[in-house]
Amino acid sequence: MVDEASAGINPARYVAGLGHAACVLVPKSMNKHARSKLYLPQTTVASWKISTSRGALWAPRRFSRDECYTGGATPALRRRLIPIGSYIIVTEVLPEAVAKEISPRNRMIYNSLYYTHYYRLTPDRRMLFGGRAAFFPENENTVRESQAILQRDMVRIFPQLRDSKVEYVWGGTLDFAFDMMPHVGKMDGLYYSVGYAGTEWRWPRCSVKKSRSKLLRAPARRTTIRLRKIPFKGAPSASIAASRGSCRLRVLVSFLDLIS
Repeated sequence: MVDEASAGINPARYVAGLGHAACVLVPKSMNKHARSKLYLPQTTVASWKISTSRGALWAPRRFSRDECYTGGATPALRRRLIPIGSYIIVTEVLPEAVAKEISPRNRMIYNSLYYTHYYRLTPDRRMLFGGRAAFFPENENTVRESQAILQRDMVRIFPQLRDSKVEYVWGGTLDFAFDMMPHVGKMDGLYYSVGYAGTEWRWPRCSVKKSRSKLLRAPARRTTIRLRKIPFKGAPSASIAASRGSCRLRVLVSFLDLIS
């Protein structure tokens, strides 16, 4: 299936643009807390005291979009999110004839599996091939293991790339909820928007807009999307969520791919 109206963005540039916009809009006194470690916030009578490695600040409301990088500052969310690794390999520059053969129209492609793969040619004619591989958060071992898994899967789809060398590999961590659904809401005084599991950037952007309206107590812009509250279940502890959740999710998606 081809979506002629679809498009792609450079996620690094998108994040950099958001960061620049925040620096412009947010008061300079707030910028000093960027790239600082966040400690467990404390509630006061009328606001939250948010302690960081660079000092403290106070806010009447707080919002979390840290997803898979949720730490000790948001323990309730940490028990409800499963950190899952996602990895990408990039080959050496391909001959022009091979590049045209494997992607005649130079599209961005992904398959319909739960254990999904996504791939495209880079502007300098390399194959960029990504997906869920080692399934655990990125580290030196899982990155190395994922390179072998993704290269095997890439050759299975494109036998022409059997002898192509992989020159780059990297990974990142995504957040999955136990029901594999995104969740938006409020918990223990904290507004959150999490569990997108690497889905397109526009859905998190939409939910963040709705959450922002609640934070500012402003009327939300009317849209055709209705957010319904669903149970947001978790594990007894963050460590159990990370270990058992990853294993259960891996078995589940493998089974779903087998029967679909």
